Amino acid sequence: MKMAAPTHCVSLGGLMPPFFVCASVLTVCHFMTNCRICQAGPFRLSGIRGYTGRTGENLSDVECFNNNKPTTGGRNDHQFHTGRRRRQLAGTCGAEHYTAVLANAILSHPEWMEGATPTMQRLWRWHAIEETEHKSVAFDVYRACVGNERLRRIVFLFVTWNFFKYTFINTCSLLKTDGKLWSLKTWLGGLNFLWGKPGVLRKCLPEFLAYFRKGFHPWQQDNRRLLEHNLKELEV
Repeated sequence: MKMAAPTHCVSLGGLMPPFFVCASVLTVCHFMTNCRICQAGPFRLSGIRGYTGRTGENLSDVECFNNNKPTTGGRNDHQFHTGRRRRQLAGTCGAEHYTAVLANAILSHPEWMEGATPTMQRLWRWHAIEETEHKSVAFDVYRACVGNERLRRIVFLFVTWNFFKYTFINTCSLLKTDGKLWSLKTWLGGLNFLWGKPGVLRKCLPEFLAYFRKGFHPWQQDNRRLLEHNLKELEV
């Protein structure tokens, strides 16, 4: 007997409140437009329009932000060295790592979605493809403009705490709406799905921890063939 996928799963990309999503996009654009190496190299503003667009943001907000930035020689050193901006960008990198690893898992194990409607299965796969395509955008900007490996790892610890905290809060909210918040069977089934069999988070754990590795880069998990395979199946 095949186990049906839990009905209370939601897009992990959608767990971030709109404010935090917007802050992430604007932070990436801040470094894109205030770091000369980004402007002169391959990391141009046009290169992340897809990133901001796919994240559901209105590019007019980003352009408004850029149009109102200080223009002292193309770079404002005071803003560039603001610790808050660096931490925000590092946080975006950490959050993108989590969604990229989970996206790869979904594309690698379509059987995990058995029990969901065909429409929802396609939606999840398209979302996973989109998350994978831009998984290194924020990371590349961070490495080029900040490059502080210690800060990247430390912030990832905070991202991990917030990621699972908000996932838990949102899950409780969904279960409460369905009247299943205090259902032991539902909680045990969910824990088994995540840590037992098939063990979604258990199987993803090595990839999550790879973020702490020296010299880590998101595309060290080269899953372009997996993307192509899924795109071909979805376009049929």
